[in-house]
Order: sequence, then C-alpha cells, then structure tokens
Amino acid sequence: MTKELTPAVTRILASLRPHAQAGQGGYAVPQQVLLGLLSESECRAALTLARHSVTEDDVIARWPELAEIADVVPSTSLPAVKNGPTDNPEIGGDVSSSGLCSDPNLQVIIARAGELLADFPQPLAVATEHVLLGLVAGDDDAATWLRERGLSQEAMLAELRQQFGVDATPLSVSLEGEPQVEASASTVSESPEATSAAAPEEFDDEIAAYLSDGGRGVSDGAARSSQLELPSSPGQGSPPPRMAVFRVLDAAINRALEGLRVLEDSARFLLNDANLTLALKDLRHGVSGLAARLPQDALIAARDVPGDVGTPLSTLAERSRHTTEDLLAANFHRVQESLRSLEEFGKLVDTEASVSFKHLRYECYTLHRSAMVARQANHALETARLYVLLDGGSSPQAFEHLSKSLIDVGVPLMQFRDKQLCDRELLDRAGELMRYALGTDTRVIINDRPDIAAAVSADGVHLGQEELTSGAARRTVGPEALIGISTHNLDQAKQAARDGASYLGVGPTFPSRTKEFEEFPGLEFAHAVATEVALPAYAIGGITLANLESVLKTGVHGVAIGAAITSADDPPRAVKEFLRVLN
Repeated sequence: MTKELTPAVTRILASLRPHAQAGQGGYAVPQQVLLGLLSESECRAALTLARHSVTEDDVIARWPELAEIADVVPSTSLPAVKNGPTDNPEIGGDVSSSGLCSDPNLQVIIARAGELLADFPQPLAVATEHVLLGLVAGDDDAATWLRERGLSQEAMLAELRQQFGVDATPLSVSLEGEPQVEASASTVSESPEATSAAAPEEFDDEIAAYLSDGGRGVSDGAARSSQLELPSSPGQGSPPPRMAVFRVLDAAINRALEGLRVLEDSARFLLNDANLTLALKDLRHGVSGLAARLPQDALIAARDVPGDVGTPLSTLAERSRHTTEDLLAANFHRVQESLRSLEEFGKLVDTEASVSFKHLRYECYTLHRSAMVARQANHALETARLYVLLDGGSSPQAFEHLSKSLIDVGVPLMQFRDKQLCDRELLDRAGELMRYALGTDTRVIINDRPDIAAAVSADGVHLGQEELTSGAARRTVGPEALIGISTHNLDQAKQAARDGASYLGVGPTFPSRTKEFEEFPGLEFAHAVATEVALPAYAIGGITLANLESVLKTGVHGVAIGAAITSADDPPRAVKEFLRVLN
C-alpha cells in the first residue's frame, strides 16, 4: 500500500467526519464506514456490495441508529473536478486538519487491508475496495454481517489479484538501464512476520504524510512500479504492460491539454468569445485535475519520446490549416480522441478517473457544437443587421403587399409571427412569404413553430424561453436551419449559446408598442451579451431611428424592428433609413 488515497476514499472520510462522534469512544465505527462506501455508488466497493445485494436500506435495517447519517451523507460519485483533487473542501480538502485519519477504528480497517495486500509488488492507492477488504477481514459485528451476506476476504483478494495481474510466481522486474532481478512477495519485507508487524505504523505515517502534502503526494515507488511487466494469471489473457499503459496515459494527457490550449487561444483571440473561452478553460482544468489523480512520477518515468514509433509519423492534413474552422475542428477532434484514450486506458489504473474522462469528452462534444454553430451563424448573418418582425396583416392581400415591398427594398432577415391566426392561416401566410422571398437575399424565420418552419422550408425558427428547446426544434427543422432564442439575462444568453442557438434576441431594450414587459434589461444587457457571447445578437424592443445609435454603441450585431417599420407611413422608406444607419 502507498500513501496515496483515492478521491473516493477521501470523500468518504470527509463525509463521515461530522458524524464520527456518534461512534464508540467518539470514533467512527465500521458500520459507518460501510455506509460511506455505499454512498459512493460508482466505486468498486459499492459495486461489489451490490453484487451481494447489500444496500443502504439493509445496513440501516441492521443498525437503525445510522438512519440519520444516511439522510445527510449524499452520494458524491463523479465530482466536477477542476484544478485538482483537493480544490473542493466538500470533497475532502480539509481532511488533513480533521484528524479523522488518526481515528483508531479507521486505522485498524485500513492497516488490516495493508497487511493482506503486503505481497502485491506494485504500490497501491488506498481505494474503496481495499477499505471494504479491511472491513470484511475484521472481527466486529459489521465484518460478521458482511461475511454472512457472502463476502469473504479470500474472494476479494482473488479478485484484486486478477485485477492487478498478481500471482504467487516471481516477477521479472526490469528497471531501464539495470540488470533484471527476480522479485517475489518476500522482497517486500524480510519476512511475513516483519510485514505484519510493520504495516500498521508505517501505513499510518504514510497517510499522515500524504494528507499533510494536501493530497497531492505520489509514492516514492510509483515510478519504479511503472517498470513492472505484470505476468498473466493461469488460464487468463495477459494484462497490458504497466509501462506501456502509463506511456499511453502520459501522451493522451499531453495531447488533450495541448489541444485545449489551442482551442482556448482560438476562442480568446480569434473568436473574441469570452463565454467559450471560459468554458474551454474549465474543461482544460478538469483534464488537469483528473490527470493529477494519476501517479505523476510513473507518467514521467514512462515518457519515451525518442523511442516513440509514432513521433516521426504525420500526414498532409496535420500540416495544413486554411481557415479558423479547420483549426477548431482539428483540435476539437484531437481533444476528443485523447479523452477517449484516457477513458479506456484509465480503466486499467483508476476507474473513477476513467468515468470522469468520459464525462469531460461529452462536455467537449457540446462545446465543439457550440463553437461550430456560432461560426456558421456568424458567416450566414454577417451582413444581416436588420431583422424585421412581421405579423399576418389585416388580410392576405395586405400581408402580400407589405411583405413584398419589404423584400423588394432588401430586408435581410424577416420573422413571421402572429398569435391570432389559426394553424392553417399561419401555414398559408408562411408559405406565401417563402415564395415571395425565393430567389432574393431575404432569409425567412418562423416564430415559435418549428413544425410550420419545416413544412414551408423556412430558413429557421425563433423560440422564446417558454417554447421548445433548441435541441427539440433542431430535430424538426434540420441541421442547416437557423435557430434564434429570446434571452432576457446573461445566463439565458450563455445557456442558449451552449445549447446550440444560431443567434440571440436580447431585450426588451426599451418599452414597445407591440409587447408589454415589467422589466427592461436595456442597453446594459445588450452590451454584456455583445461582450461575452460571440453569437450574432439582435437587440429588440422599442427600437427606433431616434435611439438606434445608442443601441449600436453596445456592440450588438443588429436590431430587430417591428412597429417602427411595419406601422410606419412608408414601410419601405423606413427600411431604407434603418439600413442606411446600420450599414
């Protein structure tokens, strides 16, 4: 065993700390530790207990006094890791000052596992399965109860030996640059008796040293352990060489972090997208934090750039980047592929880290979509700074006259919205509008109704905060359609960008003749969106020629105008006046 604790064990110790006084003599008792293991639903110990049908309810039924603890000890699996395993005080950041690891009962449980695993040649982190092994091997009520449920230390030891590729035969230890020597369990200590006697005190000191180092220490034997070629167990396939596994992990970590740095710099300096920059920075810190859970000495020791057969290999595509989109796509794919390698090879070292790498890969997919949708939308709407909002009119004839006159004078973006018409009338008007715009530069957006937008092959759909999500609308209107989202605060704007919106409506900016609002986010909100979100943003609400200059100073891409144009004495002339100022 080494001085390293897995984050799951650290979280369990932290969650038990406030309740340790409920145990005998003021210390945590084994059944409390068992309940803590079950709270980590994704850990190996919890999975082992589940295979034996051991649940929280079973534990509480056996020890009813634990009920109040179960109510306040949440499942803490799969934390959002950022800058390292001890950033969050709720995930064990202050365990070192709690004195809990000095708890005699916990010391006995963990040291007991250390004795049973003394013949393991590679250093082991104190993981949840080791704590469970220590519990099962005890002589208290909890141990007896667990054994009655079918758990045994022999079966658990056999499973751990299989997991780590350990058997009783001598191991061939090859330290690079040194002659091979034969090592066996007896090389761990001079005799089994010496191991048994020394383990508890030595292991306690290592825990204390680890915690005093803020949980970031790596055992002195970590680098040496990475050199071991683990033998295969009889009748089973050979496990991958540890050195090779650590080489893969080291390379994948470096690729992921390098790719994320390129993406972060692209979002910051090329896209001027503060929102995406921050999201990519958080993702990079998440990868760094998970990487810090792996044995750093082993990763560095395994690195072999001169001996890497892949170093001189490259393709023409790797040496070529023509556009910002090429740069973004290449590095997003680089990061996603690296995270997949970390997920798969991480299963051989730290299953919890492997699962967390998978979740970071999903996050990368989401950011990839957001970035590329934003780039496509900015290209599509680059010259579309005027967005006219049009209703169904007093009659089909009036609608036809107004819409044709606006298209004829070059309205770049037009939204059809009407709360009074029935579905059939909406469909008819929308179809007519699409026919009028056919062959022109005017793009037609349908308000609130993805079904009608899809039926008439409109250029997109606009959604409010109470309507369908952009993802649901996208499934109806297709991958190429524009999707606009109305937003009234910065959080909504950021979420819309994350959800794959093509553009934003921001407002209301001023009181409007067509809608009533209790609050007006105003120019300050428009400026915040223009500063932090790189999607095209259209200020909406009460905008006229008189206040247009003040709106444009916020930095928004364009303005959405309703009554100031459609109710004007001469709508085409009003369009020309707005276009003159905007362009």
